[in-house]
Amino acid sequence: MEHALEIALPLRRLVVLRHAKSAWPEGVPDYDRPLGPRGLRDAPAAGRRLVDGRRTATAFSMS
Repeated sequence: MEHALEIALPLRRLVVLRHAKSAWPEGVPDYDRPLGPRGLRDAPAAGRRLVDGRRTATAFSMS
């Protein structure tokens, strides 16, 4: 019986983040909308969680 060749592959992790909650002020284009109160609270918390968990990424995709 032949032994399978073992190859050490890098561990990969997919992290999916949704944008923080934004405000909807009148006359402000979608791209320029500011964060709402919940977004101002949640965005820094998400950043801390990524740093504290020692998450690294080699690429980002944004829309």
